[in-house]
Amino acid sequence: MTETGRLNNGSSIGYAYGLGVSSADGVKNILHTGSWASYATIISNYPDEKLSIILLSNAGGFDSFGGANTVAKLFLKEQPKSGPQREDLSDGPTVNIDTAILKKYTGIYRLGPTWFVTLTLEDGKLMTQANGEDKFPTEMKSDTVLWVPAYHSSITFLQITDNAKAIRYKGNVSPRITPVKIDLQKFGQYAGNYYSKELETTYRVTVQDGKLMVHHMRLGDFGLNPDIITADSFTSSNGNIKFFKDNKAKIAGFKLSGGRVRNIVFDKQ
Repeated sequence: MTETGRLNNGSSIGYAYGLGVSSADGVKNILHTGSWASYATIISNYPDEKLSIILLSNAGGFDSFGGANTVAKLFLKEQPKSGPQREDLSDGPTVNIDTAILKKYTGIYRLGPTWFVTLTLEDGKLMTQANGEDKFPTEMKSDTVLWVPAYHSSITFLQITDNAKAIRYKGNVSPRITPVKIDLQKFGQYAGNYYSKELETTYRVTVQDGKLMVHHMRLGDFGLNPDIITADSFTSSNGNIKFFKDNKAKIAGFKLSGGRVRNIVFDKQ
């Protein structure tokens, strides 16, 4: 877990298997932070000093890294250096932008493999909503920079012509996507029993009230949500499911991926 990585050019980095590892002024520190819309947290360990600091906050704007450093300085003889400052545009002036420009920013942007954010224009203001989360108001800080108080982070619109082709969020560039059309009338083609020879287990897929449901003898029931950019693909609490077809264009099975497993085949019975 604490073995740090090495780049192709041979230089080492301070990130291990899910943990940040550093040694500044002779003080070894192993940490990991986490944050999203309404929380911020950190676990910061100083193994040589037998000191561990855990901070949990239900305020998205809380500086967990800085807070942990402040606590550490009360106990460590060798003082750790201050980390990078968190972005904060909350006190900056909010500007009014013409709705014709704001319309160029509306749409769906892909933040990750199954993680999307949708921007809509409502009452002259942009609203943001990540899949599976609530909708939040935003504030324009310039004609291309949007501040989301609930995320305590900014969104910068990029490659703007007739619309924005991408956004920059937390240092990453996320492209605009065009969602596939979901035909609820075709959900029946997915219904049936699916068996995995590898796991020796069966999933049963049914259509209930216009939604695909999956039943497993140990996992119980869970729903499938259509992937908005890939046909025949669905997300669920148990992983991602991609249905595949035979040479007659009939559903022949699906591949299940999730966590550290990829493409476990389930054949339709």
